[in-house]
Amino acid sequence: MSEALPFMVSPPNLEGYAGNVGFDPFRFSDFAPMDFLREAELKHGRICMLAWVGFVSVDLGARIWPLPEAYAGLTSVTAHDALVVQGGMGQILLWTGLLEVLSSIA
Repeated sequence: MSEALPFMVSPPNLEGYAGNVGFDPFRFSDFAPMDFLREAELKHGRICMLAWVGFVSVDLGARIWPLPEAYAGLTSVTAHDALVVQGGMGQILLWTGLLEVLSSIA
């Protein structure tokens, strides 16, 4: 039985990994190699940490100079809305999605 989820059977693919307490409730380890899952978790965790720094730095006053007049006085939330209207968020989604697909193929 799993230590983390006592009502479930411990997934066999987690054996031998550091910190294994049998937590894989959706059984992702049955469908993807553990090395791929471990790399994906590290990659996405680092991207989230970088995104948080960028989100907070805007509210703390970090700006790129020269700042266009349209962006004067923006906060993190209003900057998101402005970039959605302008189309910048769609470009970010497109390019990061493309990089994600290409990095998983390699």
